[in-house]
Order: sequence, then structure tokens, then C-alpha cells
Amino acid sequence: MENMPNDEVSINLGWAILACGILGVGGQWLSSKLDHPALGIFSRWARWFLFTFGFSFTAVEFGWTMATGPLWNLLAISFLLWFLLESIYMWLAIRKFSMDDLPVFPKHVSLGGTREWPAQPYFIRVREWLRETGYEQIEATRAFLGEEDYLHTFHFENSEKTIRTQITFTQNGFNPPRAIFTFSSVTNSGKRQVTDNAFLPRAGVLPIHWRLKRMPLVRSLARLEEIHRSTMRDSGETFVAWEESPLEDANEQQRILEKTNVEKGILFAKNIRDKKGMFTQEGCYRMWLELWCLKYFGTTKN
Repeated sequence: MENMPNDEVSINLGWAILACGILGVGGQWLSSKLDHPALGIFSRWARWFLFTFGFSFTAVEFGWTMATGPLWNLLAISFLLWFLLESIYMWLAIRKFSMDDLPVFPKHVSLGGTREWPAQPYFIRVREWLRETGYEQIEATRAFLGEEDYLHTFHFENSEKTIRTQITFTQNGFNPPRAIFTFSSVTNSGKRQVTDNAFLPRAGVLPIHWRLKRMPLVRSLARLEEIHRSTMRDSGETFVAWEESPLEDANEQQRILEKTNVEKGILFAKNIRDKKGMFTQEGCYRMWLELWCLKYFGTTKN
């Protein structure tokens, strides 16, 4: 190691490993408690640098050939090695998901208003905000993802019937459910403006009449509505009242999304998915790219 004794390098790397380990574990713990994706992103970066410093420390201690050059060179190799390993893991996970018998665009069924709202204080405040700002619940639906996995969605509408709000609760093991907020509006020309905060990759292609603004790091329902209304104003379009029921609209849009992505070469047709899986090579690549953007930068294509 040039310009620095190995003992000094090992000590410095050791301190860096300790700091990244504490930050990584602390960030992950806070992320699970506060359910904020920004903390998860921070934890993943800490884990990346933990591997970088840890691998470099091992190379120095065991006198590997790569450790004979400048320290920055060894750190760069270690950094890129994590990128390679993480990419391989993501790609294998995407391929596994592609081969699973799970719907990409699940069908929704009505719950008839029988589903209870989660009792956690945060979700109670969300319900109160909806009531105070004039949103009225108009339907509750469920979408099945598998035998025991499903999404519960509550559909609300403002008094002018120009904005619909979906609060979708996802299962989270023994922890409280997670919520995805979605605001949707339609124009007199049939275009659809959607604003959501889903921390999910949008690897597919949207229909030509869709305009999606995904804000994964915005956790405030009020702030997300403000962004949606601002987008509506900036579009220069005339927005009209909703006519279809939420259930009819959800299933129709799922059908259109699946049809569009099959036609654009993102998904295989249903009759060959048993052999080839759901995603084409292009679909897998888009999923991989967006997973990277989400996991480490909290962004996705809009």
C-alpha cells in the first residue's frame, strides 16, 4: 500500500468498518420502526460501504496482490464488487419472481365495506385528514396476490368528484401494514393523471393516456395531494368528474396495463408464461434498473 504503512491502513479501515456497521444497523432498525424508505436507503448505502471497507481490510490483512497498489484502487475494486454481487442477487430474485405464479396486475373484488381500517395512530390520523378535507369513502376492494397475500384498498373521492384517493394496505408480517397513497384524476379528453408514493419499480410501459408521477419518498398524504393538484394545474387540462365505479375502473386499467406491456415486449403472453415466465429480457432489465434506482436513490421513472 503506497504512502501508508499497512498497520495504519488496517486501523483506519477498522474504524470505517465500525462506523458503517453502526450506521447500517441503526438505519435498518429505525427504518423498520418508522417505516420511512429514506432510512432504508441510508442503511443500504452504509451496508455497501461496510462491504467496501471490510473487503479492503481483508485484502490488506492477508496480503492479497490487489492490496499492493494505492488504497483508492483497492477501495474502488471493493466498491464495484458489491455492485456486481448485488446485481447478480437482484437478477436472480427478478427471475424467480418472473417464474412464480403471481399476477402482475391482480384483479380487484369488492369488500362491500366490511374491511376495518387499521387501528394504528398514524392511520387514524390519515383517516381524519381525509374526512376533514372533504374526501368520502366510496368503496373498499381487495386484490389477491397469492393464497395468503392480498392488498386491501380503500377508495375515497373529493366533493367535486375530480380526485380519487386510494389507500392501499400491504401485509408486513407481524408488523403494522404498510400504506401506499394514490391520487387519480381524468381529463375531458380521457387522459389519466396519477400521483402516488409507491416504493415499487415501474418497470413496465404505461398506456399512452396515462401520466404517472411517482414520489416514493413523500410519506405525507397532504403533501402528495398538494403535488397532485399542482400537476393538474400545470397540465393545462380540464379535469372532469369520475363516472365509473372504483372497482370497474381498477380492473379495466389493470387489463389495459397488461395488454400494453405484452404488446410492448415487457411481458410474455399468458399462454407461454408457464415456460418462459412473466418478464421478457427487456422486462427483467427494466426491473433491475428501477430496483437499483429505488433501493439506492429513492427515485423511479415518471
